[in-house]
Amino acid sequence: MSDETRPPKARAIEKMVRQRAAGQEHHPLLDLVFENLALGMWSAVRRLLGEGAEVAWDASATMRFADYREAIGSSSVFGIFRIAEWGGEGAIAMDVQLVDAAVEALLGGGHGSSRGPDGPPSGPREHTVVDRAIAGRFVRLALDELARAFARADQSVGPLTTKLVRLESDARLLTVARRDERVARATFRVVLGEGERGGRFDLLLPHSTLEPVRRRLLGAGPSGRHGRDAPESSPLLAALPEAPLTLHAVVDRLTLSLADIAEWREGTLLPLGVDAERPAILYGENEGSRGLGRKMFVGRLGASQGRKAIRILEVIPRVADTAATEVLP
Repeated sequence: MSDETRPPKARAIEKMVRQRAAGQEHHPLLDLVFENLALGMWSAVRRLLGEGAEVAWDASATMRFADYREAIGSSSVFGIFRIAEWGGEGAIAMDVQLVDAAVEALLGGGHGSSRGPDGPPSGPREHTVVDRAIAGRFVRLALDELARAFARADQSVGPLTTKLVRLESDARLLTVARRDERVARATFRVVLGEGERGGRFDLLLPHSTLEPVRRRLLGAGPSGRHGRDAPESSPLLAALPEAPLTLHAVVDRLTLSLADIAEWREGTLLPLGVDAERPAILYGENEGSRGLGRKMFVGRLGASQGRKAIRILEVIPRVADTAATEVLP
């Protein structure tokens, strides 16, 4: 009996069984790679598009390649790439909202789309030469950050050489895996400006591509970590002292005379030498101590959902308390 003539309920049950079987094998180290990729893309997208950007890893799943191709939205742009060291291919898929947002950010126009990443999907359309050129730049940027993300997660996996092979705009031409092969899919959300524009992109890694490093991906990452379920997998949790904790974010310091301060009135403006690339230092206040407390994190100024925010870029290792506590001058 062909698939088309079988009862819909039987086809649906078989599809659920296939999807559950596809999700049995989990790659803990890939979670760390996805986190690193989101963090690297946060600053890389800002450099590419020249405006504020926020990149977050939304979700990941393991599925049949055929199921992914059936679910992918129309008008996406697919960047097919090859990892030379592994001899396999993968893909990065940009949805049409992200393509339009990138075009608008770089050229100041685009296709009149101001949809955010959670807005209604655009209708099918043909991509222009400009669309494909800008999408290609974005994909190459993501591939560079992907190689760095693997290296940061586990140096024994890299270094990797990722190369964009071709761009496609038809899901039928996405042929990086066999129909029934399992693929790892990670979805990333990109928000530009104050959140009014953006979209999503998918990273697709077939299991045949990951096979050369499968044992490393299944096992512990650096320092014996086993994925997101272990408390040690988060450097933030390892760095935070026991609650309660007050954090101070210092973006700049001024040295002024008492005469200058005496002139302050309501509405006085204080010029700060702060730009988008300048790091901010976060201090954890130690109860009962003087000054700001211990340096804990290095971050960078940005915006999230229309509010000012700081993205954590680095965790500062804990040292002796006498050297770690900073007192205001």
